[in-house]
Amino acid sequence: MKRILLVIFATLILVIPLSAKGGPHQLELHTLVGGEIQDPVEQQSDYPYDPAAERYVVNPTTSCFWDVDDHWLWSDMDARLDGNTTYTFPVCMISDHNPTYHTINGMTAWWSSERGRMSAQVSAPSANLNVQVCYAPEGRCFTASRVYNASTRLYTYGSCSQAIYTPGDPRLVPIPDSNGGVGVQHDITVRITNTSSQGARNITASVGVITAVEVARGLGYACTSQFTWPNNDYPWRWE
Repeated sequence: MKRILLVIFATLILVIPLSAKGGPHQLELHTLVGGEIQDPVEQQSDYPYDPAAERYVVNPTTSCFWDVDDHWLWSDMDARLDGNTTYTFPVCMISDHNPTYHTINGMTAWWSSERGRMSAQVSAPSANLNVQVCYAPEGRCFTASRVYNASTRLYTYGSCSQAIYTPGDPRLVPIPDSNGGVGVQHDITVRITNTSSQGARNITASVGVITAVEVARGLGYACTSQFTWPNNDYPWRWE
């Protein structure tokens, strides 16, 4: 079995900021559903998993998502964002190559698998929000699309993105202390900006690292179109 580096909780826990008790509060994301960061990194490790195997890649971090099953969700609701203000939220993910060369049940080959995705979704009565997901070190930003729901009178902003490299891409570098794993560490910043001078209220926001299984089950938040990617610009895919 895979060793789980970090398991916060398996049940749903609502985290409500103290400031929310007195009414709408300034937007601030908190853990809504705790997930996990797993070892080994299965897409680069031999299976059955054995620390003595030729390839047994581990994630040396405790806060940077890498394995295909890693996931987490942060959220806030009934929040406000002052005029001409930007709220930022950091997430770390290690992107790697697909396919990867390893052994599964005695067969050594190039194996393909789905990778995790970065989801950001914001709903509010305001049409003046701008939601971006920005990746460093490349400095690439993706602006969330906006959809208006007349029945709820809410605008929903959604972004789903990931980076997947081809084997041998020079940007793939050894991850220190990972036992031979390679990838690109992305420091991701979600930026929620109120472009109006007027404050925005009744904001609901969710930011998550989403697994392929969650997407397939309709739990992908902004990634609910499952495996459709309208926009591609190597190594990026986004919607």
